[in-house]
Amino acid sequence: MAYPLEVKERIYLESYKRLSFMPTLTAKQISFGKLKGYWARLGLYQVILVFEVDEDNLVVWIDGIKHKRENIYWKKK
Repeated sequence: MAYPLEVKERIYLESYKRLSFMPTLTAKQISFGKLKGYWARLGLYQVILVFEVDEDNLVVWIDGIKHKRENIYWKKK
């Protein structure tokens, strides 16, 4: 992402705060492909978070952060 470091940190901290309470409340589970079983949700500044949830141990791993429109920009070139 081409955001300044302060914005990236704010995105991560805001995302962590939301995920620490109810990670799957507004998320969708990915049901096919390489990321099957992972969860995805829209975060601050239209970034998509891809994460895993271990409900037995109450752990959430953020595996990826991607801007919602990233692919659209690449296709226009």
